[in-house]
Amino acid sequence: MPRLDAVYSYLETAAGGAADSSYGQRLQDSSTRIVFLDVDGVLNSLRSAARDNAAGKTRDTLWMSGFYGGHGGDWSERIDRAIRPDGVLWDQECVGHLRWLLQQTGALVVISSTWKVHCPTDCFRRMLAFYDCEAEVVGATPDLRHHGDFRGNEIKLWLDFHPAIRRYVILDDCGDMTDEQKAGHFVQTDSSVGLTRADAEQAAALLLADPS
Repeated sequence: MPRLDAVYSYLETAAGGAADSSYGQRLQDSSTRIVFLDVDGVLNSLRSAARDNAAGKTRDTLWMSGFYGGHGGDWSERIDRAIRPDGVLWDQECVGHLRWLLQQTGALVVISSTWKVHCPTDCFRRMLAFYDCEAEVVGATPDLRHHGDFRGNEIKLWLDFHPAIRRYVILDDCGDMTDEQKAGHFVQTDSSVGLTRADAEQAAALLLADPS
């Protein structure tokens, strides 16, 4: 059972829009597949960062665009300012592998990255669409960093609140997952290159296998 303080934190997060209610029925369906998605080291990489830096595109571009917050305008306006050739710093190739994975499995996406702190669900949908990836982003895991919890526990708590979900895979470059998650639900990417086709194929095989 999740700790009581973690439950309270999750409920507070959910009240703030961590889950899209329009997907409620699908999240109660045991046949639904979920991809828990990290961003840094998955959709971007040290390789893409070096390429962007060489082209003069850095995260300062996003900050100056007002995307990360504190510069006025609603989220729609911030996204419009950030989505441009010198804006969103994701790797087209990595996002392409995610697109293939979602097309092969019909999986929904839950954001497990710390990007969820700054970006609401619609933000992720629009940024992925910018890269021709029409993902069904249904929400985000709770942010339990202030409770000293690691990412695997954030994912576990999301799953505790969605007990029908048994088919899921975690894409992350960090290994701070539970033993159960590592045993058959985890694909660890290499942060130097991000998500590869081999990673996507491994994730698809896990999602399409009969749940244990």
